[in-house]
Amino acid sequence: MSPPGVSKLNGTNFEVWVILIHALLTRKGLEAVAFGELSKPETGPNSKGVKEWERKNKESMAEIILHVEETELSHLQLLPTAYEMIEELTRMHRPVGNTTRMSMRRRFHSVKLKPDQSMASYIAEVRTLAQRLRALGVTVNDEDIILALTMGLPRAYDMFVVTLDAMPTDELTLPNVISRLLNEESRHVAVATAEETLEESAAAAVTKAAAKRTAPSNAADAAVRLARITCYNCGEKGHYQANCSSPRSAPVAKVAEAHAASVVVAPRPTRSNIVEIDEEFTNVCHFELALTALVRYLFTSICLS
Repeated sequence: MSPPGVSKLNGTNFEVWVILIHALLTRKGLEAVAFGELSKPETGPNSKGVKEWERKNKESMAEIILHVEETELSHLQLLPTAYEMIEELTRMHRPVGNTTRMSMRRRFHSVKLKPDQSMASYIAEVRTLAQRLRALGVTVNDEDIILALTMGLPRAYDMFVVTLDAMPTDELTLPNVISRLLNEESRHVAVATAEETLEESAAAAVTKAAAKRTAPSNAADAAVRLARITCYNCGEKGHYQANCSSPRSAPVAKVAEAHAASVVVAPRPTRSNIVEIDEEFTNVCHFELALTALVRYLFTSICLS
């Protein structure tokens, strides 16, 4: 199983894989044998040098086999050395030809910074394509990489590209451009965050103002309702009977009069009205009153009975 950080070769990641496997073999002291830098000694099969070389070759072969997918194993069968394995994998995954070189060049000059891609990832993608072109025998210098990097930037970076074009030649180096790209990305993120915060604050302010205009406060609404209340104890408005400060023995007639006064009766012409109280009241009354006075009298009489 591959250790953390070293992906198995799967047919699409050779350029990255070959760098990682080289680092792994270097850490184990096996890179000279695996990459053909140290040939097998010719001092005899039993010599110390030959045995040491064979040990390193076997360890290198084991590391290579353990770091490729099963679909790649068919390319490695019957190969006696780690160096031959590396060469075979290189031949399979790094084809050389005019068609391949032209295709890779088009990819190199058309790569774009994706909306959800970080600047560091974009720079790594461009540099990886440059490395693959070099492996195909194409000369790629720092200026070519700078050109590819700037051509793939979105329109939001147009002013940044203009400032790069105006830089002196001795300052237009790849490390300097990469540093400026990373700083520019940070600036764009900060501006976008500030604009988003401002928009959220403005939206919250508009919502709050609209709520104030359309919904009266609870306190004001309660005050309006309370002003319309009539106390059943003292007959005054503005409070309930439970909160009345007047003595509980206040004349009920005052309450009756207050309620009678609140009755609205449409005015009618004055005429003789004969009212007969039923048997519950023992009195028969005859009045010649206006209708409004009659209603008030009846209401008061009933309350006092």
